[in-house]
Parts: sequence; C-alpha cells; structure tokens
Amino acid sequence: MKHFLKYTVLIAFISTALANGQKLAQGDAAPTFKTETIQGESIDLDSLNKDGKTVLIAFLRYAGCPVCNLRVHKLSEQYEDLKAQDIQMIVVFESSKETLLAYTKDADLPFPIVSDEDSVFYDSFGVRKSFGKVLKTAFNKDAKAKMKEGKELYGDKEYARDGALTRIPADFVINTKGMIKTAYYGTYIGDHLDLDGLKN
Repeated sequence: MKHFLKYTVLIAFISTALANGQKLAQGDAAPTFKTETIQGESIDLDSLNKDGKTVLIAFLRYAGCPVCNLRVHKLSEQYEDLKAQDIQMIVVFESSKETLLAYTKDADLPFPIVSDEDSVFYDSFGVRKSFGKVLKTAFNKDAKAKMKEGKELYGDKEYARDGALTRIPADFVINTKGMIKTAYYGTYIGDHLDLDGLKN
C-alpha cells in the first residue's frame, strides 16, 4: 500500500508537470488551423477572423463523458446570444467522427463539431492530460453534481468512451486579429470558462 501511494503521487506529479507545459496565454497568437467538421464542412480560423468574428473554441473530452454532455447543453443554450455578438463557437472532441455523428443526431447541436482523435488540435493548444487533476475531480462536489446532471441529460442514450480518461477540458477566446484573448485551462474535469463574461 505504501509503495502504491508513492507511485500514485509520482505519476500525478509527472502528469501535472506535463499538463502545465506549452500552455497558451493572453496575447499569444492562436495556432492557425483548417479542418473539417464531422459533417464535412470546411472551417478555418483565418476565414472566421476575416469575417470579423471572435472565436470560442471549447475543448471537451469524449461524447460519453457526462460532464462534457452537460457542457454541450450549456453551450447550446447560449449559442444564439453569442452568435448575435459575432462570436463563433467551435467544439472539439476526442471522440471519433462516427461516435460524434450519432451524438449530434440525438442532441441536435447548433455549432460546428470537430473530431480530433489524433490530438492534433489538443496538442497545438496545449490541452493536456492530467492524472492529478482527475484525482482532484473525485473530491470536487461541483464536478460530482455536474456528472449527475450530465448523465440525466443522456436519457437512455449511451456513447463510446473513445477518449482519454485523464484529458482535462479547456476553453479559448480568440479575437478578430487571431490573438488569444482568454486561455482557460480547467483545473478539474468539468471546470470551464464562464460564458456570461463574454456577453455585452
């Protein structure tokens, strides 16, 4: 037991150190990207900036994550308000395209969804995995409440757990010049940027 705890602490320390590396900050140039949504539509940051749009990129975990499911519903609720302010929302999941197509068919989501199974965008934005932050989640009452609510929102639907259990979410607001306005890295699963601060 003593050795188990020692190795657990060591793994948590290493994981947290990796999670804290290569993060973006306010004023940094946002990584440029051009990709396709799960529906096959082209989307790229430069075009959105040229159209005068601020971009909110929400990095979640996988479709089968209850806390992420709750976040998706919250994003949907605020989509029209943010759209009216020329804020374009993009949501990135680790899940496969197949899983996400099934998920979005059931949830009827209004914003673009990107599948990043190979962690290309997660890595470029410094969105890391952290065993230590997952442990922190286990003792967080807020996270537990969000998990319960997210499970209820699934109804009788179930989706593949096709993503890393240790992935921690993050949110980025990118201004019309392609610069990071806000870089919010979650401190536990279910810790997200408060969207009310984006509204005029």
